[in-house]
Amino acid sequence: MRQSIEVVLERETPEARDATGQVVRLFDEFRESLFRYLRWLGSTPDEADDAIQETFLRLHAHLLARGSRENLRAWLFRVAGNLVRDERKSGRRRLNEPLEDRPQLGGSWADPGAGPEQLVLARESHQRLEAAIRRLPADQRKCLALRSEGFRYREIAEILGIGVTTVADAVRRAVATLAKELP
Repeated sequence: MRQSIEVVLERETPEARDATGQVVRLFDEFRESLFRYLRWLGSTPDEADDAIQETFLRLHAHLLARGSRENLRAWLFRVAGNLVRDERKSGRRRLNEPLEDRPQLGGSWADPGAGPEQLVLARESHQRLEAAIRRLPADQRKCLALRSEGFRYREIAEILGIGVTTVADAVRRAVATLAKELP
């Protein structure tokens, strides 16, 4: 695969080569955090992968069109989030499995040396956290998800198209709600 990319790069103009190189670098850097963010928003793994692929295709077109290169990290998260939202609104895809029926990850996060009792407690704790996060309003969930990826309030505001104060309030309310609901 790398060899085919190099062959394509040889045929491109210097601008296109620069754009392609930047897209590859950003993909390597942000794919995992974009995937986690889209999963926080309720996407299936396949939907998240599709949205990420489309996001990077759009980034390549954006860079070739000499679009702004300012804060591309925020640009990626905003575009990916919008793609998932638009796909849901279109009605073409619907979540086929409710969150409650998904395989639980709690056991895979537990210490492999833990006994059955610790595994059950860890799974129950994970389920309570997952349920509490699901009950948060969408704006709080989005703000919390982006904050967990290391974005500053200003960047979150830019991604979601809301004010910085609104972001701070949403994160504060989400953390307060989770603290009340979880022992």
